[in-house]
Amino acid sequence: MTDLTGYLVFWVIAFLIFSIIEAITVRLNAIWFAAGSLAAFISVLLEVPFWMQLLFFLLSSLLLLFITRPLQKRLSAGRYHAASVTDVIGRTGTVTEQINNDSAKGRVKIGELDWLARSTDGSLLKTGEKVVVQSVDRIAVIVAKETKIIQKFHVPILL
Repeated sequence: MTDLTGYLVFWVIAFLIFSIIEAITVRLNAIWFAAGSLAAFISVLLEVPFWMQLLFFLLSSLLLLFITRPLQKRLSAGRYHAASVTDVIGRTGTVTEQINNDSAKGRVKIGELDWLARSTDGSLLKTGEKVVVQSVDRIAVIVAKETKIIQKFHVPILL
């Protein structure tokens, strides 16, 4: 019976580790292995040898992975943002809190993300203004007021 208890504890610890990994990661990475640990835990109750417990763990984890991974990828498509903070350079955002470099205040919304912001030239940028990200400095984006380029077309008049 002590071997049985040792195996039960082993699979509970494995389940907890995989669950913690799953909880601290952004995407589904370890859920299949947590479920596999539960399957192995159940196999201990059936009093199968350890090599079969490992087989239960591997087969159930892989089976769940292959069955649910395509669905998970389809459901989460487009929900994740830029892989790097430099990906926001050149993007347009809206000032959500007045940007004042002197008081080190200011926020900008770019897509769905909210950023601490400073202006490139130290100018005051008001809430609602459109800005373009010029660079990233640690945790803040450096922005400049969006300028609209208006081109005048001159059409020669023939008399």
